[in-house]
Amino acid sequence: MYDKNAIGKRIKALRCITGKTQLEVAREIGISVETIRKLEQGKRGLSLEILDSIKDYYGAELEYILYGDN
Repeated sequence: MYDKNAIGKRIKALRCITGKTQLEVAREIGISVETIRKLEQGKRGLSLEILDSIKDYYGAELEYILYGDN
């Protein structure tokens, strides 16, 4: 099982680094702003499709999003 709160914090950190708003990211990835908000708050789990979209959007490694810098 993965830690939704920790993943949400990493997703938010990636967004903040890029200087994007939740609305901008949602539009560019093609998901709702509510989905981004819930992901960042750890209130929603990641589907493979959304995980892949976020990974590609930020150019991040899958392992970083899921597990951090361990």
